[in-house]
Amino acid sequence: MDMKTANFLIIIIIAFVGCNGCNNIKKANSVKSSITINVPTYIPMKEFNGDTLRYLEANFLKRKEYYINKNLGILLNDLEIPVKVHYYWDNFNNESISTGISLVFMNKEQFYQNRRNPENRKILNIKWAKPISTDTSLELIRENKGFWTKKEIGYYKNQTIGDISMIGKTIN
Repeated sequence: MDMKTANFLIIIIIAFVGCNGCNNIKKANSVKSSITINVPTYIPMKEFNGDTLRYLEANFLKRKEYYINKNLGILLNDLEIPVKVHYYWDNFNNESISTGISLVFMNKEQFYQNRRNPENRKILNIKWAKPISTDTSLELIRENKGFWTKKEIGYYKNQTIGDISMIGKTIN
C-alpha cells in the first residue's frame, strides 16, 4: 500500500470515528434535555392564612430546584411578602467574598426575640452559585443599616442562586 492510500484510509477512519462520537454526544445531550424536574406548584400566600413560615417553606424551600441556577430577581418577583432586613455571609477564610445572603421576613426586634427559638425565624438563606465580593454588600449594610431597599434589590437581583435553606427546616 502506498503512502497516499494509507493517509486516505486514516482520514476515512478518523472521519468515521468522529461522526460516531458526534452522534453519541447528540444522544447524550438529548437525554439531558429530556430530564425534567418535578417542582411543586406555587401556592399563593392567602392560602396560608398569614403563616409566613409555611408559605416560605412550601414555595421556596420545597421548590428550590426551580430557583437554583437562576437569578435572585426571579425569586424576588415571586415573593408576596416584603423582605424587612438582610445580612450577607462572608467567608471566614476570606472576608472579601460573600457566599450568600439571608432574607429576613420580620423586623429586627422580632428577629432578636426569636434568637433562642431559631425554628420560628422567618428567614430564607440563599447561597450563591459563585461567591461575590463583599465590597458593595458592606456599603449597602452600612448605608441602609441592614434594611432591604431598592438599592439592595438592584444589586442582588442579578446574583445566581446556588442553594436555598431555612434554619431548622429540611425538605420532607
